[in-house]
Amino acid sequence: MASTLKRWGIGLCAFAGVGGVYAAPPIIYSAAVTNENWGDFWRAAATPYGATTAGLLALSAGGLAFYNGHQERKVNQAVEDRRHDADTIRTLRERYTAAVEQLANDSTTISQAGVYAIAALADDWLRITQTEPPRVCRRLSNL
Repeated sequence: MASTLKRWGIGLCAFAGVGGVYAAPPIIYSAAVTNENWGDFWRAAATPYGATTAGLLALSAGGLAFYNGHQERKVNQAVEDRRHDADTIRTLRERYTAAVEQLANDSTTISQAGVYAIAALADDWLRITQTEPPRVCRRLSNL
């Protein structure tokens, strides 16, 4: 909410600044000249007003392009993060499935390898998430 208010405040200040740029010359002319001839004023002011307008439009277009690019980069980063997380979870689940198959084997050596695989999987899961172990590890510890 605060960032939205800040953006609106910046926008209003910019709008007031642009309005001041456009309003100041006629106000100064009106105050400084006793015999106002607005035709002369506008003939003299047309080129600076046109240049100022073109410059402000160019700055606005550049700012808008920068903002859109920034937003697109944020969205692309979020999508890539979700894709990476999904790949990581898929890999952990595949490793879990392989370890459970080893645990179910009749050979003691292969079952023991399954226990080590589950332990390595739990270590990797904790290292990746830095939170609590997955439900699978909690279930195994309750056996």
